[in-house]
Amino acid sequence: MGTQKKKQQTQTQDTVLEQLRDLGGGIGKSVKSDLLGGVGTGLLNELFSPKKKDLKAGEEVVISPQELPQKPIPEIKKPEAVIFIAQEANLAQEVEAVRTELKKTVEELKELNTAVVEVEKAVAQTPVKAGKYHLSFFARLRAILRLFRQQVSESRVWLEASFAKKRKRQYWFMFKKHGTTFGLSSERAIATQAG
Repeated sequence: MGTQKKKQQTQTQDTVLEQLRDLGGGIGKSVKSDLLGGVGTGLLNELFSPKKKDLKAGEEVVISPQELPQKPIPEIKKPEAVIFIAQEANLAQEVEAVRTELKKTVEELKELNTAVVEVEKAVAQTPVKAGKYHLSFFARLRAILRLFRQQVSESRVWLEASFAKKRKRQYWFMFKKHGTTFGLSSERAIATQAG
């Protein structure tokens, strides 16, 4: 049993020693190859290269476009730009949809205008024998005209409010554009003062 322990210890010592010896030999080989191989040829190329010149004080480095490597410039994609473009496209589509709806509404109003003319003709003609039919017909016409007048007056109010907002925006745009010369102008102060 004692002899087996001695053999194992010597084998481990031999393996550690062998490892150190191999490690030292590997370092020596790499230093040798670096000195003789890569560094030596690089040094020779550096010394005898015709392309490189010594710079003197005040001299600029001139690099011709042929010497520069041509690399394509990578295009940077910005996800926020894609989102904004999509939002602008959606907004443009919505605006176009509203415009087409307004065009249809204008055409309908023109038709309503002709309907109003027809109602005017119907009211101008007095019925020969007035009955329940005529009474209900004129009552319906009156209800339709009241509703039409109410819708037109409401739309007129909204349109006037929209134009008032636009005028205010133009006023403040002028204030922003011209600054204090516009804001402190005596003519503007007189025009906008209360009373």
